[in-house]
Amino acid sequence: MIQKLKYQFNKITLDTDQYRLSLAGKLISVEPQVFDLLVYLIKHKDRVVTREELLVNLWKGKVVTDSALGTRLRDARKAVGDSGNRQEVIKTIHGRGYQFVGVVTKIDGETENVDQTDSDLNKTNRDLTNTPSIAVLPFQNMSSDPKQEYFSDGITEDIITELSRFPVLRVIARHSSFVFKGDGIDVNEVGRKLGVEYIVEGSVRWEDNRVRITAQLIEAESRSHIWAERYDREPDDIFAVQDEVTRAIVATIAAQLGKTVSENAAKKSRTSIKSYEYLLQANRQYFRFNPEDNLKAAQLYQKAIDRDPQFSRAYAGLANTYTTDYFLGWQRTQNALQNGLECAQKALEIDSNDALARIVLAWALIGNGRWEEAELELDRVLTLKPGDADILAEAGNGFKAVGRLEVGIALLEEATRLNPLFPDSYQRWLGQAYYRAGRYQDAMNTLRAVRVDGWGYGWLAASFARAGELERARDALDKFVVQRQKELESSSVKASTTADLLGNYKDNFRHEVDWQHLLDGLRIAGLTD
Repeated sequence: MIQKLKYQFNKITLDTDQYRLSLAGKLISVEPQVFDLLVYLIKHKDRVVTREELLVNLWKGKVVTDSALGTRLRDARKAVGDSGNRQEVIKTIHGRGYQFVGVVTKIDGETENVDQTDSDLNKTNRDLTNTPSIAVLPFQNMSSDPKQEYFSDGITEDIITELSRFPVLRVIARHSSFVFKGDGIDVNEVGRKLGVEYIVEGSVRWEDNRVRITAQLIEAESRSHIWAERYDREPDDIFAVQDEVTRAIVATIAAQLGKTVSENAAKKSRTSIKSYEYLLQANRQYFRFNPEDNLKAAQLYQKAIDRDPQFSRAYAGLANTYTTDYFLGWQRTQNALQNGLECAQKALEIDSNDALARIVLAWALIGNGRWEEAELELDRVLTLKPGDADILAEAGNGFKAVGRLEVGIALLEEATRLNPLFPDSYQRWLGQAYYRAGRYQDAMNTLRAVRVDGWGYGWLAASFARAGELERARDALDKFVVQRQKELESSSVKASTTADLLGNYKDNFRHEVDWQHLLDGLRIAGLTD
């Protein structure tokens, strides 16, 4: 039996029984597919719905253009009084999909007839912990040169990282904060969407070889300004400014709560402004996550090191490019792994509290089969009490690799809580952990909701196969083969056999039985040796 429901939002009623949309009793004319789109988004309003999911459920897998989907979304927004600029009802989550963010009431005889509002949900989330929560919005680039945008973004990222070191704060991760990049941001709305009490915003302006940074701390609910400061400094003083902003924010919040804040935040490397610029540029290249940009990132990290041989974060970044090269088969030499190991060790010689360097070192050790040492490094990451969602997710992925699945899953799920608009990598790693734990339905549902790369399709194929969805498993396997061939060929690696496609990926597994568990899933999907 089909469930017949009515939903109300913004004085609009959507009746799935009568198949009609109305405003204060007046019928709103929409095409059937637009109506179905609204129904689907509302029914799944608690999460982001991917483009692929809409195509499967509304177009039944038919090939349609992006413009066709865009037209339906535009019509759906128009029908409910929304627009692509406002996005008050249907929000585009760039790189991930779409989410219905309007407040919905479910009516017409339902036992649970009112959905929680954003405010109610966020209040519940905040009540789960006494830790104050904060989001740092992207600092605006006020310079005349738009190319300086990467620098203002870097300032924002560093403040997020430094605030995450303090256990008295729950800090929203970069990926969620940067969704709200742009003018005209309402801090009250941001607070509700991210479930935080405090917002930090600011700007960066370059003038006559000097940099001016403004920062302010705002209570989201009341929009009241708690603290603000302006800094006019020489470029090489930029790190001191970041430290001052961080300490001022933490001290201000702690004072309001009557708490004492530790002053033992890890010291940031004092390096030249040019080295720092190279680091920020390298980070941008690395997170594009393909062989070409990974190589460009490595070259930029090396430039940062050449400028300052004591720049620990540049060594950690360079180590990350090497280990990524190795495990994804982009550079199939043992040198990549050894170089990653040496760079991570160098980063830790300079700063033993660098959590990223410890995680990268763990992966380099994994590639060398030194599993016990890798596990020890991951345990050391947890002793640093990182509040950074990206670090927790990376650590969770590492614990998944060493076979401690419960710890890995818990860390990955915690990362998604700290980063409400988390990147695809979180769910990709979480789906893999679910598969390895035998939770095939969870794995399938998690992996199918994100954009996937070559191996992402491989895990999805195995998950479909284990869940008995053989047709979907074969389709995902075909995509795995095609995508892996493209990835390897872009690195001048011949991919003519199954062994070529699998590459070094086996090195991700501590025990042979776990590797065979994945291979058997791929074989059920149709992979031949």
